[in-house]
Amino acid sequence: RRASLSDLTDLEDIEGLTVRQLKEILARNFVNYKGCCEKWELMERVTRLYKDQKGLQHLGEGLSGVAAAQNSGVLAVSL
Repeated sequence: RRASLSDLTDLEDIEGLTVRQLKEILARNFVNYKGCCEKWELMERVTRLYKDQKGLQHLGEGLSGVAAAQNSGVLAVSL
């Protein structure tokens, strides 16, 4: 079974992945893993990638709300 970042529902899912699956996720997302000799190093990079993706999703959700407010003629500012 091919591994994908979208298959992960939380950080704990990363612990159950094989080395091959970790490398596949990194390669599919254009993350260089050369020099990683240990599984924990690959897990660290996938974890960082997962957190970055989740952060971008939350940022995108916030921006879509601002865009919707601007389109309706109302400017919403959150602090």
